[in-house]
Amino acid sequence: MRQKAMIVMLALAAALLVRNLYNISVLPDETNQGQIFRIIFFHVPAAVVAMVGSAVALLASVMFLIKKDFKYDALAVAVTEVGLAFLAVNLVTGSIWARVIWGVWWAWDPRLTSALICWILYAGYLILRQSLEEPTQRATFAAVYSIFAFTDVPIVYFSIRWWRTCCLLQSWRIASSTSMRAARRAGTAAPITPTTTARTRNRAS
Repeated sequence: MRQKAMIVMLALAAALLVRNLYNISVLPDETNQGQIFRIIFFHVPAAVVAMVGSAVALLASVMFLIKKDFKYDALAVAVTEVGLAFLAVNLVTGSIWARVIWGVWWAWDPRLTSALICWILYAGYLILRQSLEEPTQRATFAAVYSIFAFTDVPIVYFSIRWWRTCCLLQSWRIASSTSMRAARRAGTAAPITPTTTARTRNRAS
């Protein structure tokens, strides 16, 4: 039953991906940025998925500390792995955009820097798990660390309000038609569900 559900979700994700790629390909170039503005449809959904993964990992870690049920530990590590991958996509696509628009691959902008720190923190979560062998100790330490790592997520989100920063937010506001919003919503939801479900099942088994 689980395998069939996975196949259905993967097929749905593939269909949404094809649909979104088509919608993005037929959009006209943005006046100021040209073709590179299309990268926003990968950059922002990747960030949303990463933040959702961090929030789920936080809740799962808290639940493990309360209930000592290893299914919450399995969920926490699964969504952290997926979220870390999508955060890497966010950083890479942001760097590509910056190279075209700013002329540099990287700038120590508050949003970029806090996002990089966030990636390092969650990479450290996975390294910590590898360094501990006893299951209960590993799950407990990892849960506490995950709660600590989440403190950087609000900093990433609010950095553009707290400090003067340059990012893709202006482009995101430019791309605000109904069809684009639909593509963004679908693009955000499509990738995480089957991937996280598969990794959670593998961790729990």
